[in-house]
Amino acid sequence: MAPTPQVLQVDPADDRRLREFWETEQAAVRPDREHALLRSWDRLRSMMQHPNEWTARTLLVARDDDVVVAVADLAWALRDNLHLADLDISVLPGRRREGLGRLLYDEAMRRCVAAGRTSVCGEVYVPAGSAGPDADADGERRADR
Repeated sequence: MAPTPQVLQVDPADDRRLREFWETEQAAVRPDREHALLRSWDRLRSMMQHPNEWTARTLLVARDDDVVVAVADLAWALRDNLHLADLDISVLPGRRREGLGRLLYDEAMRRCVAAGRTSVCGEVYVPAGSAGPDADADGERRADR
């Protein structure tokens, strides 16, 4: 049995690890979303290496051996809406349906609870025709499941 991938926090000062995060995020999102609006490498690097006083941001990776196969971006406001967090998870297309997103989600939720965050916002993108068994008759996923 293969070992479970490790979830690790990215050190914003480590350009190599930060770049791995960015490259994996790009590779995970672009195949399904031709017109996705993704941040540039320079923007991510600036955000992480020059934090502001309004938002805390943590980047997590799921690493299988020495390869990053999924990423999570967890952020929350520091001055208002102190119950909220924002979470984005992206998994490489060839590694989906292996529980990697759930692994990152569980770690992000642990961090949210520790920080007193009780509500988490996120976005789900499901490509047309791939809604799966939880879809209604029109192919749309139901949010209540």
